[in-house]
Amino acid sequence: MAVPDNLRATNPTQAKISLYIHFQILRATLFLSAVVLRTLDGARDWYALDDGNKALCAEDSIENGGMRSEQNKTLSSRAGAKKKLRAIRQHVNPLSSLYQRPANISAKWVEDAFANPSLPFHIDIGSARGRFCIYMAREHPDMNFLGLEIRRPCVEESFKKMEKYRVKDNVHFLALNVNVDLERIVADVRKHSEIVRYSVQFPDPHFKAKHKKRRVIQPALVACMCKSLKSDGGEIFIQSDVEEVAVSMRDAFRESTLVADASASGAWMEENPLNVPTEREVLTLSRGDPVYRTVFCRGNH
Repeated sequence: MAVPDNLRATNPTQAKISLYIHFQILRATLFLSAVVLRTLDGARDWYALDDGNKALCAEDSIENGGMRSEQNKTLSSRAGAKKKLRAIRQHVNPLSSLYQRPANISAKWVEDAFANPSLPFHIDIGSARGRFCIYMAREHPDMNFLGLEIRRPCVEESFKKMEKYRVKDNVHFLALNVNVDLERIVADVRKHSEIVRYSVQFPDPHFKAKHKKRRVIQPALVACMCKSLKSDGGEIFIQSDVEEVAVSMRDAFRESTLVADASASGAWMEENPLNVPTEREVLTLSRGDPVYRTVFCRGNH
């Protein structure tokens, strides 16, 4: 490294001091650069922001025509997203006593929530902030969409979106633990209509071995979903950006004799058959990462 002119001092002590100062400035610059790079890279982390925060700007205006190339939209400022992150916890323990109590739901909630309860139902398990269900409801007015989410603040935000986008007749959200309440919800729905599709999209991976029992897909839930699904054509759509989680879900449904993997080869589907991505899916695809997805179909059992 060339010695700057101001370091060419005749006084050796002065030269050493100047050199030391320049060295510290260079060191601080390198450190700050590393911090910036780590911060940018952190935007890719599953735990950095929750689904809604990661895609604050990925929600295009429903009033103005649905989906516009969302992958080309930039993420909202990280600072603003972090501020919102504090308001809603991304991860909760579904096995805690708080979430093991049955939800307090009116006996007439289906009639109260849907303009036409006789329409076929799509139930989205883990609906987060509701974007997927609201878009689907707008695109398919001939169906009812029910989002089930364990985090009550997310459900409250989903209702705000319903008001904002003026989509309410065929979409509704409930705050509950599906591994506690799904059988009751299904029984209420089937008094009025049939369930033609379930979806489980990008569930909390709960990576730690001791936390895997917290995962949403459990044997009893799989049995309830498969049994309550419309026979001869009902579908279960699953997807995740964590391959191990996707494989675990797929294996769980393969244990059922009521449904079969739509892919004869067992390969993952390249495209989303519903053509409406979740917030998490938009982010994952925008950064070029894979999504592992498949569909299970129920036969005439």
